[in-house]
Formats: sequence, structure tokens, C-alpha cells
Amino acid sequence: MKSALPVASENSVSLLIRPSTLGVSAQGVRSFFWPRVVDIYRQVFEMLKKDPTLLILFALISLFDFVALLILFLAPIAPVSYILAPIIRTFWSDHYLHYPQNFILLPKLFNHAHFLIVATFGILVNALVVKKVENQVISGGKLPTLIAAGPVFKKYGVLLTAWLLVYFLFTTSLKVVFKVLPKILWLHLGVMFVMTLLGQAAAFFLLPSLLLSGKGFFGGLGEGLKMGLRNLALTSAITALPISTVVLLSFLRIFTPVYIQFYPELVLWILVVGSVAMALADLFLSASATVLYLESRNRS
Repeated sequence: MKSALPVASENSVSLLIRPSTLGVSAQGVRSFFWPRVVDIYRQVFEMLKKDPTLLILFALISLFDFVALLILFLAPIAPVSYILAPIIRTFWSDHYLHYPQNFILLPKLFNHAHFLIVATFGILVNALVVKKVENQVISGGKLPTLIAAGPVFKKYGVLLTAWLLVYFLFTTSLKVVFKVLPKILWLHLGVMFVMTLLGQAAAFFLLPSLLLSGKGFFGGLGEGLKMGLRNLALTSAITALPISTVVLLSFLRIFTPVYIQFYPELVLWILVVGSVAMALADLFLSASATVLYLESRNRS
């Protein structure tokens, strides 16, 4: 998110978003492309120092993840087993209610739980961060969470619809591509990284656009996608580090059957670290997207 840094600085802001197809020229890459990316990182960290509640909000998402993970981990054990064991037997097998096979199913169960957490609490937290960042950029002050919550709750239906649309389009595209690819593990990892990076870069401005533009659903959606595609090179560079970290941790889950052979509990730790990494990535992406969106709007 952004601190009270000047919005119209000639060194960074005035050159942040160009109307070219990829948002930056060849000379721009040499002269200011990477300094701009570094400047965005710096501004986000400055905002976190100024308003620690931004980090606390995303820590709550990780806390929800940890609670869900703990409950799923205890699925074979009473009293949790009274509720979850029949579900696991019905949809999977009684085999996964015994150690260490329960760790094989744990990542899939956690994916379902995390989806529900993000679709409810996670979307609201990201939107609250956008409103808080907007206030820092415009006034330099900290916006109380309760005040930010009003407009966020009013937009929840719109934000949820957009998030579900992007999520299912992306996951469906990924499944279709994987079906036609050769069964080569490293090829799948590379394609997953590229598609995730480009998809996140294209959708980079959707949340601030839907929340701050004052336009309707389709207007905000169109504006956000247009800005993301027009500045694909810049947004890809900004998102590369958090996306590569999340993709790598997701990739490590593939080796769950291997971990089972020598240290089954390693699966649990990978899921914990992955949850923290995803929360931090979401925090950074929401903050940096809002900074760039507002700077672009001010220039216009």
C-alpha cells in the first residue's frame, strides 16, 4: 500500500503508466523500467510501516487458514472425525483416515477450505486494503478499518462475482492447456508459472477499478482489464516475485507421496508456509495495484 509519498513525482509517478500496447517502450526499459518496479516495492513497504493494520488484516486470513488446516489435520481424530470422517469416506476413501495416508488428501481438502476463506473473508480484506491505500495516497493519513468497511460491504457482491469469473476462467484454461501438454513435470511447472503470471498481470487492476472507479460492474471490469493488458510488461515485472514464490510452493505439493515415505508432517509445514506466502503476495499485489491505479487516474 502507499504512504504519504507524492503522487505526482516527476521521477516515478509521471512515467508510471504509458498508453502504449505493453505500457513501456524499449528505451523506457533501459532508462526507468526497473527503477519504477523497485520504487513500487519501496512505496508498499513504506505504507506497511505507516499503517500496520494492513499487515494485520492479512495475518487474519492466515489465521483462518491455520484454523481450517488444523481442523482438517484432526479429521481422523475424535471429535472432529464425527463430522469430517463420513464426508471423507463418501467422496474419497476410508484409506485417507489413517496415518500417514491422511497427509496425501490434506492438500486437496485444504484447497477447498482456502477457496471458501478467500471467497468470503479474503475478498473483503483485499478490498479494505484498497480503501486504506487510497486514503494514504490521497490524504497521507490512516483510514480506520470500520470506516473503510462501509463501501467495501456494499461492493462485496460485485467483487465476488468478478473474482469467481476470473478464477474459473483461469482454472479452466489451465486444465485445458495441461490436457494437451506432454506429461513432463518441468514443462507443466513452466506453463503454470507463465499462465499464472500473465493472468495475474492482466487482472492486476480489477479490484481497485471495481472499487474506486465509480463505474458499474462491466465498466469497472472493462477498465481494469484494459489497464492490465495495456501495461502487461510493467505489471508482470511487479508480480513476478510474489507469483514465482506462490507457484513454487504450490509445485512442492506435487511431491506429497514422496514426503509420506520419510516425513509425512512435512506436508503440513509446506501448507502452512504456502498460506503465509499467499497472504503476503495478496497484500503486496493489492497494495501495488492500488498505487498504480490511482497514479494513472491522477495523470488522466
